Amino acid sequence: MSRLRRAERVGIITGLGTLAAGVGLAFAVDASTVGYGVWIGATLVVVAIVVGAVFARPASKQLEEAVIAGDRVAATVAGNRLTNVLGIEGLLWIGALSGMVIS
Repeated sequence: MSRLRRAERVGIITGLGTLAAGVGLAFAVDASTVGYGVWIGATLVVVAIVVGAVFARPASKQLEEAVIAGDRVAATVAGNRLTNVLGIEGLLWIGALSGMVIS
């Protein structure tokens, strides 16, 4: 569970850092000259962050609570939910980075 909490913190910091750096660079070089793929990628980054906040964080909390309570069934359900949400987040990140590279 401690590794999960560390991974969450790293994910939040790197996600927001990626978004802030990308937006900052886009405006530093004149946002009107930035290709559409970068903006699609930035949008997918925002969606990934929202998915993490709205779905992954609650599933992570449920997993932790179930583990602490020793409830294996609830832990399995929460773990599976978390795995699915993190898979979706991963696909969003792949789409975001692909869009930015293509542009």
